Amino acid sequence: MSVYVDVAKIGKTVGVRGDLRLQILSDFPEILVPEREFCCGDKTLCVQSFDAQKCLIHFRDYDSKEQSAILTGALLQCTLEQTREWCALAQGSYFWFDIIGAHVCENGEILGVVREIERIGAVDYLLIATDFALVKAGNAARFMLPFLERFIQEIHENSAGYRIDVCHAKDILEAS
Repeated sequence: MSVYVDVAKIGKTVGVRGDLRLQILSDFPEILVPEREFCCGDKTLCVQSFDAQKCLIHFRDYDSKEQSAILTGALLQCTLEQTREWCALAQGSYFWFDIIGAHVCENGEILGVVREIERIGAVDYLLIATDFALVKAGNAARFMLPFLERFIQEIHENSAGYRIDVCHAKDILEAS
C-alpha cells in the first residue's frame, strides 16, 4: 500500500473548457508539469497544462466545466517515491514526512518525538509529543518548537530514522 503526499487541493472550475483553480499545499509547485500523473482519490489525473501565475490547472480528458466540476474539493497527491524523484531539496532541507517520527534530543536527553509539522506564517513548527518520563515529571504532554537555526543544531539519519539535536527546547517545554 502506497503512502501519499498532498500536492494541492482542487478548487472550483474556471471558464468553460474545464480549467480548475488549485490551492497549492506543497513547497514544490514546479512538479505540476504537463504529462505528469497524480493520484486523486481512486482516479489518476494527467496534467495537460498548469498556469503557475494564476494557479489554474487543466487535466487531460476533462474538457468541460461539467466534467471538471466533479474534481472540486479533491486532493491531488503523489507517492513518497515520486516526491523524492520529482523534488530537488536544497542542502540542509528535509521532507516533512522524513522528520515526522524523529526523536528530539537536547544534550543527550530525549525530549520527545515529532508527531506533526505545522506552518504558521513563514515558520515551520515541530509538534512534539513529550517523552513519557518528562510528562510523568510534570511537563506538558506536547509542545511546539520552531524549526529555526537557533533551536535546531543538527539532524542525523540512521537505521532507525532521524534524530534531531536541539538547544533551548527544554526551556520551551518547561514553559509550556
